[in-house]
Amino acid sequence: MRYLPLWWAGLTRRKIRLVLTMLSIIVAFVLFALLFAVSSAFQAGAELAGNDRLNVTPRYSIIDPLPIAHMQQIQAIPGVAAVAFSDWFGVTYKDRANDFALFATDIERYLALYSEYEIDPETLARAKKTRNSALINDVLMKQQAQSKYNWKIGDKIPVNSYIYQNKNGTNSWDVELVGTFKRRDGKSDQNGALMLMNFDYFNESRSFGKDTVGWFIVRMKDASQSAAVASAIDARFLNSQYETKTQTEAALAQGFGNQLGNIGKLISSVLAIVFFTILIATGNTVSESVRERIPQLAVMKTLGFRDNTLLGLILSESCGLFLIAAGLGLGLAAVLLPGITAALGSRFPPLAMSLNTVLLGFAIALACGLIVGLAPAIRAQRLKIVDALSGK
Repeated sequence: MRYLPLWWAGLTRRKIRLVLTMLSIIVAFVLFALLFAVSSAFQAGAELAGNDRLNVTPRYSIIDPLPIAHMQQIQAIPGVAAVAFSDWFGVTYKDRANDFALFATDIERYLALYSEYEIDPETLARAKKTRNSALINDVLMKQQAQSKYNWKIGDKIPVNSYIYQNKNGTNSWDVELVGTFKRRDGKSDQNGALMLMNFDYFNESRSFGKDTVGWFIVRMKDASQSAAVASAIDARFLNSQYETKTQTEAALAQGFGNQLGNIGKLISSVLAIVFFTILIATGNTVSESVRERIPQLAVMKTLGFRDNTLLGLILSESCGLFLIAAGLGLGLAAVLLPGITAALGSRFPPLAMSLNTVLLGFAIALACGLIVGLAPAIRAQRLKIVDALSGK
């Protein structure tokens, strides 16, 4: 603690330069946190996917339908424990900005396959009894609670599909909100904001595609047999009008992410460029600060300060600069993320900053501080008093 005043005096010697340098580092760490949050959102589907589930989709295009009759044939394949189905169509409520994913499915069968979801038995019973029932996950419920609409259980909700038309000639579907469901472990739902709708109501009301679904979800008896079960399913429908492509949930989720490119590699490249630029700019600033203080450092040595003490002071100034700026940048990002999530609405999974991101951010800050401060610190350590005072 006795060196703290010296450390602070050295760090704040040129206040305007300090502020400008810190602002550049803060911006870098805000960008770091935001990009990592986006990357985590893209990877959430693969990370949270069940290792004992397969997804059966049309072989050539995910927009092609599959007959619901496939379900019984899939169920009969050895190694299959249970099967559910689903049909996706995006919907909006009131205005285009308030859109979200809706899965038409057998709600009880679907939730039975996803054991990570938690739902009240009475809510599930109401969903089974209500012809046009709908359930929403906690992500969508929270978003609606924060909006001007503020849905309540029992509300009649007219949602508008931009894919399927109702047989009455409109794109409007009236559903009754009977309850909510959420993940047992408290993690963010990989689907983002999601509504489940009674498939029978959807099937009898739509104007085209009756008795077809978008994909099947298969839970296996033994996760280690995923390749064999997937091959057996695809072989069952080979050379038929409705050929299939079966893969694990993780592979399917990763495939969707890869359609936008290698997000992780792209983000890493951007951050590498940002921090390389920051290292050059900050390194020059720290070096200039030490050069300006050469006479002061020589006097300090004359007064008895050891070489390693000066080395530690310079390094601590550099590391302190980065650590303080990193803390401010990560804190600012944490404040911004909820607003960004709200602005994106239901189109994107919730953005959040994890503890791992915070720890990685401070580790990068410490590493940058050591890299930037090492050369000036060694110069201060090796400084010769006579040369410094003589101006050499």
